[in-house]
Amino acid sequence: MTRETQTLEPQNLTMNDIIIKKIEARKRGYLNEPELILQGFRDETNEIEGYHGRELLELLQNAVDELGAATNRHVCIELSGNILRFSNNGSVFSQDGITSLMYSHLSPKHNDQTYIGNKGTGFRSVLNWANGVRIYSGDLSIEFNPVFAEELLNELLKDENIKNYQIRHPDLKVATLVAPQIIPQLFQKAYDTVIELDVKEAMLDDVQAQINKIDARTLLFLDELERLTIIQNEEKIVFDKTTTVKTEEQRLVSITTYVNDDITDFDEWCRFSPKMTACISLPMAEEMY
Repeated sequence: MTRETQTLEPQNLTMNDIIIKKIEARKRGYLNEPELILQGFRDETNEIEGYHGRELLELLQNAVDELGAATNRHVCIELSGNILRFSNNGSVFSQDGITSLMYSHLSPKHNDQTYIGNKGTGFRSVLNWANGVRIYSGDLSIEFNPVFAEELLNELLKDENIKNYQIRHPDLKVATLVAPQIIPQLFQKAYDTVIELDVKEAMLDDVQAQINKIDARTLLFLDELERLTIIQNEEKIVFDKTTTVKTEEQRLVSITTYVNDDITDFDEWCRFSPKMTACISLPMAEEMY
């Protein structure tokens, strides 16, 4: 879920083709320098731990960052059983976006102040929750899974150089996000990008707790987001936001909350910011429908 950027890849290659080429390049790098295997795994582990407790917020921020080109600036969070789906309209994954996942510290957002989230680094946080992560975006359809990483390691261990390195480093593992596999496309998507997580049983309560923390105020400073839908336990909550420009420094933000299509709340805030780089938000008088 990152903005399109120019690449040197032939234009007739699909995103899945590019993924296959990147995996092969990664294998060659590992065979030449086995140290990179352990370095990548340790980097991924450290980044996962650094984002524990705000996985959902990272996914939401990443989704909102891609809404700029969308006509309908909508995000949907759905928890069904142990499957968490995170969907958004807007820009689809580009080559740079995938590179930011497969290589640590290469986020295209790093120096872009228009982004809120931290693509790549923030996305790794969901590995706290998931046994597997699937991405359907444009013509991209891939899955990240620790099982695939283990399969890649077993393939690499056929090389004597890698085998000898493992003897010296028995904790050798491959990072999950460097070993994606191509999966069938998800057709008739309602959104431009869909991310699916197979949530670990032990983490379901944590996922639900983070979902339940979301309310109208969550949308206040997510400027691009106009509608957020949350579906779980046969309940659908929709937050609809409209923003009215009063002056250069003042915005009126109105958010209507629906539960199963019934209006349950209406909130208004007045946002102040000298140059819209930092904001203060004050609630208006409450008004119920």
